[in-house]
Amino acid sequence: MVEREESIVQPFLLSVVGVVVGGTLAGVTLIGVIQSQTDGPAQSPANVSNPVIDYGTGQ
Repeated sequence: MVEREESIVQPFLLSVVGVVVGGTLAGVTLIGVIQSQTDGPAQSPANVSNPVIDYGTGQ
């Protein structure tokens, strides 16, 4: 009877660990994307006050 309980509990625990690890990875990724998109002017190459449109270099 003990073997039957272990065979049910182990996949359940692996599923829970997978959900926790996946959720943590998704949360860290989301925070990193949000921070990289909302950094201040020193970190962001765009300037709203003085937009520059670069069409490439001429010869």
